[in-house]
Amino acid sequence: MKSIKEIKMDLAMALEEVPVTPGQNTSDRVQMAIALLHEYGKYNRGEAMSNGKTNGNSEAPATEKQKSALYKFGVKFSEDITKAEASAMLDKAIADSRERKGR
Repeated sequence: MKSIKEIKMDLAMALEEVPVTPGQNTSDRVQMAIALLHEYGKYNRGEAMSNGKTNGNSEAPATEKQKSALYKFGVKFSEDITKAEASAMLDKAIADSRERKGR
């Protein structure tokens, strides 16, 4: 979790990215900067998830839902499979399935 100081620094940097336009008040610029930070955060979370770096869970055991999906796709896996491994195997299984269906 970020400190208040880090959040203020992020907001200040985001404000620098929001152009100043005539007739625009400070409140509008702050709202735009907050929206920019919100979108940037979503982008970073997405990048982290695609790289298997979310919350340090990449080495956690795969969920039952992941195991069930792997089973439905006919993918063989060890019982000690991790979330990251299951995720990668599911991505491949889904891509292969789409390729076979011509999508």
